[in-house]
Amino acid sequence: MNTLMKNLLLFALAGLIGSSGVGEPTPEAPAVEHDFDWNLSLQELAKNNPELNSNRRALAAAERQILAARSGFFPQLAAKLDWVKGDTVTLPTTGALATDPGLTGYATTAALSLSQNIFAGFADKAKVESAEANRQIAWVNLQAAKARVLLELKTAYANFLFAILMLELSETIVQRRTENLNMVALSYEGGRENRGSLLLSKINVDQAKFERMQAENTRILAEDQFNKVIGRMISTPVRLVGEIPSEAPSAKPPPFEQLLGKTTEVLLIEAQEEAAHVALKQSRSGFFPSLDLSASVFSPGADWQGQTNHWSADFSLTWPLFSGGKDYYGNQAAAESLRAAQLNHQMTNFQILVRLRQTWQAWVEAVELNKVQQGFVTAAQIRADIGRQKYHNSLLTFDQWYDIENDRINRQKDKLNGLKNKWLTEAAWKQALGLSDPVLDEALK
Repeated sequence: MNTLMKNLLLFALAGLIGSSGVGEPTPEAPAVEHDFDWNLSLQELAKNNPELNSNRRALAAAERQILAARSGFFPQLAAKLDWVKGDTVTLPTTGALATDPGLTGYATTAALSLSQNIFAGFADKAKVESAEANRQIAWVNLQAAKARVLLELKTAYANFLFAILMLELSETIVQRRTENLNMVALSYEGGRENRGSLLLSKINVDQAKFERMQAENTRILAEDQFNKVIGRMISTPVRLVGEIPSEAPSAKPPPFEQLLGKTTEVLLIEAQEEAAHVALKQSRSGFFPSLDLSASVFSPGADWQGQTNHWSADFSLTWPLFSGGKDYYGNQAAAESLRAAQLNHQMTNFQILVRLRQTWQAWVEAVELNKVQQGFVTAAQIRADIGRQKYHNSLLTFDQWYDIENDRINRQKDKLNGLKNKWLTEAAWKQALGLSDPVLDEALK
């Protein structure tokens, strides 16, 4: 008896300790979800995407190169100070022999020179044009990068939103399959249904739960991919708010030939062709003379005082007569490069024109198919509700009702797949056009 009372007392004490929470681990607070809409996703993309920021810096560098290329039109001013030690010193500026009487073997000179190229065979003008062409190439590369990362973001956003909707549908299907199982079980218990129908209904519930698990795994992976695209490495839940802004295609096909010249691929090849044309003009500068003017003032001393200052002016004309074939063959190479760029331009036009037609047609077909699928879903839902009531009243066989229920579920899945396809085909069409987004453009400024 004493032992029994002792055990009861120990048990009660253990219960009190457990209820007080002493020694229990503190439950982790649920992670706070971060809401992301389309505009916020664009802002994160602009801030974190290395491709966009790299191309933006390249454009800034190309703009500075234009300013650097214009330096050939301005005079060059230089100052020089020489300090020479020797038995007999040759002045660096004048070339004369001199000895400093105060410090034997030392001589100093100071000079200020000004030079101006008057004509360089149009080389300076070609350098500016080349820098401007490179700036255009950098600008087009930035626009192309915007279009590429926008497509990547839209794909990740659409897949993530599709995964969320599919998970919600999977939950609905599990609930629907469970309700159907209960109806079949009642019919089986009443002797109006066979064991095979009951087993099939049970396995349908298991399959629905398995597909719900798959949908949850797909959602997790889609969320990780979305975070990766926007450069967000924080592993906290994300909740999407709203769809991607979309528009309906026009009733008539757009003028593809006019849109062709606005695509980033064609703009890039045009800029490359212009750069090749400028390179050809630059290669011709070696056949022209160079005219230069220079002037300098110098003093044998470094302080410009108490010394006899000197000055000189030089007006020179240089005409290259033979350079071992460098200018000739360089010009021929530039001409071939220009021809190659022109042929590449023609080939690119054909390729992009076909792509524009294909992406446009795919988008239009996806929009129309999604409308049809929506109609199928509406009809299937009505048929399923009527079929369930008829089966409950023994007006339909299990097989007839089973086909109606499966058709309803399949139509709902088709609708979601069609919705995602509509989003992706519109994104592909806008990427083919090289379109950006105003929010992204503003964020990159």
